[in-house]
Amino acid sequence: SALNAQLATYYKISDAINLSLNIAYKSRFATMKDRYSYRNGTALPNPDLKSETALNLELGSAIEIADRLNFRPELFYSRLNNTIQMVSNVQGDLSQMLNTGESVFKGIDISIVYQPLSVLNIYAAYSYIQRKNISNPDILFTDVPDNKLFASVDYTIAKKIIFNLSGEYDS
Repeated sequence: SALNAQLATYYKISDAINLSLNIAYKSRFATMKDRYSYRNGTALPNPDLKSETALNLELGSAIEIADRLNFRPELFYSRLNNTIQMVSNVQGDLSQMLNTGESVFKGIDISIVYQPLSVLNIYAAYSYIQRKNISNPDILFTDVPDNKLFASVDYTIAKKIIFNLSGEYDS
């Protein structure tokens, strides 16, 4: 069983600026793959893996800078308990999904959306995330980049035909 709850509030400062605050308590059950997979011979199963819980806080805004130009900054903070994490070299060179204790994830997301024409949409986003294992600082998170930059351009050729060009950079 799991208890998941979310509380959100939205405030319109002006026609051009909206603020939001979200607080959520969420659970992540360990999947069958997390518990029982040998991951093609590279891992050991862990049927005793517990569920992960997190308290998430997010403060965001949507700002209309100019006509058809929007800026969306967001700050986030998450505190996890029973963090589910792949740990390397548990037995020889085999890894295993383990509950590694408490962790903190925090960062920022910034995006810009520009629509100079009704058929053209330009989108750019930057994300920074800092993840720290509080209980076991020697076990590092390696599956999500610290910095991520994404950009795309959508051009609508016909009602149901859209040309999309996108790119991503991860560090």
